[in-house]
Amino acid sequence: MHIRSMKKKNNNISFSTSNIIKILFIVLGFFAVIVSLVVLWYTGVIPVCGDNHCVPKECAQGCCDCNPNLCQDSICQPNVQENCQNSPDCKCDIHEVCAIGREGADSAGCYEIKCSDGWCDNKKEDTSNCCLDCGCPAGYTCNKEKNECQFSMPDLKIDYHSTAFQVSASTLYSNRKLVDDEGEEHPFLMLRIKNNGVNIAKNVKITVDMGEYTQEESKNIGSIEPSGTVKYEWYPTATESMLNIKDDQSLLITVKITYQDEYGKEYSFDESYGVEILGRNTWGRYSAHSQYVTPLDNTVRQAVSSAGSFSTQTSDGIKQAAETIWDFLGGLQIDYISDPAREYRQYPAEVLKTKRGDCDDLATLYVSLLESVGISTSLITIPGHMFAAFYAGGYIWPVETTLIGSSFQSALNAGIENYNEEDKQIIKIQDEWKLRNIKTPAYVGIEASQLEFPNIKVQLEQDADMECIEEGFMGIGCALYRLTIECNLDFINTGISKGQKCVNVLIYLDGDVVKSEDVCETVGAESTEHKKVKYTKDTTSSSSFTYLCRVN
Repeated sequence: MHIRSMKKKNNNISFSTSNIIKILFIVLGFFAVIVSLVVLWYTGVIPVCGDNHCVPKECAQGCCDCNPNLCQDSICQPNVQENCQNSPDCKCDIHEVCAIGREGADSAGCYEIKCSDGWCDNKKEDTSNCCLDCGCPAGYTCNKEKNECQFSMPDLKIDYHSTAFQVSASTLYSNRKLVDDEGEEHPFLMLRIKNNGVNIAKNVKITVDMGEYTQEESKNIGSIEPSGTVKYEWYPTATESMLNIKDDQSLLITVKITYQDEYGKEYSFDESYGVEILGRNTWGRYSAHSQYVTPLDNTVRQAVSSAGSFSTQTSDGIKQAAETIWDFLGGLQIDYISDPAREYRQYPAEVLKTKRGDCDDLATLYVSLLESVGISTSLITIPGHMFAAFYAGGYIWPVETTLIGSSFQSALNAGIENYNEEDKQIIKIQDEWKLRNIKTPAYVGIEASQLEFPNIKVQLEQDADMECIEEGFMGIGCALYRLTIECNLDFINTGISKGQKCVNVLIYLDGDVVKSEDVCETVGAESTEHKKVKYTKDTTSSSSFTYLCRVN
């Protein structure tokens, strides 16, 4: 007998997570609909007669939910739950608003409208008559004393930073953008103008000056949005008055801001900031050696004119001019002094007036006079020292300027020795002027008439003589002659100061130079000194000859 096994098939229902979420959404949606209908019913939006809940619409329709003896009898009876919301009998008057539950409302729920209670009741209050409760439109603020909305002007504030510390007056005058050795500019004053207001500031203009010491400069920086910030950098343009600051001094920077609101109304305010400026002769931050080189100064030009006239188109002309100017400065009897403890830099005009200076001052004076006649120059520094140099024939010619008063050749020899130092820096004047955009002053407060320059000219007279110094055989004729050539020099000083003049005297015989002699003579004011240069030669010939004395 065969027994057949039978399996009962179970149809089990599998619920996935997504199906469960769908069911939950359906249930929640249904629940939300029910709650909404209940709320609408309770508030009377959907009146349901027979629910034992009286709303104003049912009163008007005579619904059994409302007591006909109470509804619309013009008597407000809060004790039977009549209020301003559910019964026309409890209608609030024109100065009240229905505000059931609000503190201060009466039993029917009516609340007297009062400005400044913190409730903006639209029935009587808005931004035009009660900004204390209803606030103000954008761009306006509520004046609490006047209870009115007033336009909020843009509110600009200035934050400033200055790099002016340890900057000298001469640097501000000459190095306007405070350019450093790498060519980087540094603004004297940096401003951040921020609009703390809620309205735009238009046509914002900044005006900055330091009184008589700088030109007044203005710039329109456009508009500044609310909470916006604009940066402004000031590079002052100094006036000649800046160079009158000889000692450290406090100056006042004045910043004036003018601007307009969106309706064109103009506003302005100004602020002042104090800064300390070093005297013009003090070496400070961003100072440049070339700012003290002043070829255009009237005293420098007067000194060059007193030294002579020059042609610097050729290499020989340049070297001759450099030597002549050197000799002129030596004649001024300028004293070399050691460096002071605090770095103090004189302008050339000051050295010419005081007749004294350290190595920096003397080097600067010499290159100023050379630059004044078109000769390119450099200042050269080695540790603890400075000297000068000029360029001629494609070469650099270093000059030890502390040897002022000595011969030009001695100064050249010492200059070459210093130049051979490994640790040196060559500052080519015209290159540094260009790198830092240096403006050199033409006047530093010293008039040329204040200086006592000598004015020494040399007049030359020449003479020659042939005399017999040995008779011939038996007294007949002359066996030996002595030729004498004399160059007589008159050093005439028509100036008002004692000075020295150096010249080179050349004696020619039959077209050849037979003698060269350097002659230096110190001459008092309005005086004349005489000097003689003589050449002699013994000869057996009495033939005619030509001769010449020449002064270089």
